[in-house]
Amino acid sequence: MHSARTNVIEVLQLIALKSEQIDLYEQAQDQISVPEVLLGRWERVYRPEKFGFEAAFDELESKQLNCFTDFFLARVNGLPPEFGELLKDPYWSAVCDFAGQVLDDFSAK
Repeated sequence: MHSARTNVIEVLQLIALKSEQIDLYEQAQDQISVPEVLLGRWERVYRPEKFGFEAAFDELESKQLNCFTDFFLARVNGLPPEFGELLKDPYWSAVCDFAGQVLDDFSAK
């Protein structure tokens, strides 16, 4: 079982990297909504109420994760359902960029 930190970083990487999203989409047996799949994964790993979760992140990282979650949730419902359109959508690009920035900040420590 991975640590909370490892799980969060893995999902952030998937959100940040469109090439990983393409792989996810292509591996799916059925038509999937990539944002909904990623949101589900995010909600499974981002559990600040869970015992020990906050200990895996410093105060600044916790604030970044909370901001990212709010940003992601505010944009996910209005995204295009068609995957090709999603990859070109500026709101989805902003979510991906934000995830990448959080990862950059985590690795800079």
